[in-house]
Amino acid sequence: MAAPVALLLSHLRPAWLAPVFALHMTVSLSLAAVNYQHWDAYRRFVATLPSAQRTWINGDWGLRFYLESAGGLPLERGQTMRPGDLVVTSELSQYTTVTGTLARISEIDIRPSLPLRLIGLDTRSGYSTAARGLLPFGISNGPIDRVRVDTVLERKATLENLPMNAPEAEQQIVSGVYSLEEHRWRWIGERAVFLLKRPATPKPLRVSFFIPDSAPARRIMLLLDGVEVAAQTYNAPGTYQLTSTPLSGETVTVAVDKTFSVPPDRRQLGIILTEIGFAP
Repeated sequence: MAAPVALLLSHLRPAWLAPVFALHMTVSLSLAAVNYQHWDAYRRFVATLPSAQRTWINGDWGLRFYLESAGGLPLERGQTMRPGDLVVTSELSQYTTVTGTLARISEIDIRPSLPLRLIGLDTRSGYSTAARGLLPFGISNGPIDRVRVDTVLERKATLENLPMNAPEAEQQIVSGVYSLEEHRWRWIGERAVFLLKRPATPKPLRVSFFIPDSAPARRIMLLLDGVEVAAQTYNAPGTYQLTSTPLSGETVTVAVDKTFSVPPDRRQLGIILTEIGFAP
């Protein structure tokens, strides 16, 4: 609509053009200043981070640019991280959920001096993404973004048998597992890794899962400390359990032969897990 509006304005009397031009320049320069303060806050924040620690980026746009320039790595869904790693998360552009045990190091609100917003947590401007609205800009005193830094702590497994809705699940999930749904189950990707408490005596290792009609996965494999201990091919969707002989170990992996995705969801989905662990 810019061109028709410009043509209409060109027909205004000269006496009106000067105030309109002045208003346009005032708003434009103000938005430019807000935009600069936004990206400059990211740049200055990144400069305060320790360079010796591996840093994962859970965000996009300017924050990701400055962090990658400083050696940061984009965080993928199900990413395996080491104790001591840093995770920088943008509330504005966060694109995945981190599983594991994190400890907050610092947090900042990015709040420019002028109450104009090209994008923000509480504005409906569509400057960078239409998901937040379609307005050309917004008026707000709220923060544009909230950025936090967490450090990854060492995982400590407390359960031998792990239901997906257990409070301890987030701490014992290592990678390849998505968020809890309906308070009882989780999707996994091609490979899902868990940390379990080692049993005092060998016990059967068991995984309880569901293969939906839409899932192409048919062969399910169960590994303990990197060694395959059980595998089976299933001819049809349904609810199943896969169990090994009595064993003892800590790191358990569930793998599937095929995954799928349902646009616009870009997750690679395998099967649905409800429980995994050493059978009581």
